[in-house]
Amino acid sequence: MCHIRRQTLGNIFNSLFFVMRVFLNIKSVTYIFLKDQGMIIFDLKKNDYKLLGIELNKEEKQINKKIVLSLRGREVINEKTKSIIDLHDSFIKLDYLRLSFTDVSNVYFRIVTNRYKSL
Repeated sequence: MCHIRRQTLGNIFNSLFFVMRVFLNIKSVTYIFLKDQGMIIFDLKKNDYKLLGIELNKEEKQINKKIVLSLRGREVINEKTKSIIDLHDSFIKLDYLRLSFTDVSNVYFRIVTNRYKSL
């Protein structure tokens, strides 16, 4: 992909996992991110396109697969899903506590008001 705008990573991760060469614009955020992660990816404008159709070597394939799994593997997805559920649960507990406090203060207010009226 020669453009610079952000890419959806799903297809790129699939390509990397299934050991395909991925060519991106060196100026794109996606290229920078993947290179920072250690991925074996290629620049379109640096004559890397001559490698088109040439298979990655075994070591390069393993490197890309390992990094994809560390970023998007089942364990990572499960961990991220669990953290979202935990965050949701904490909001529910917070909301419950807030409601409980409101209920208690309403009851207290009624008791105090009724006592005051009786004086």
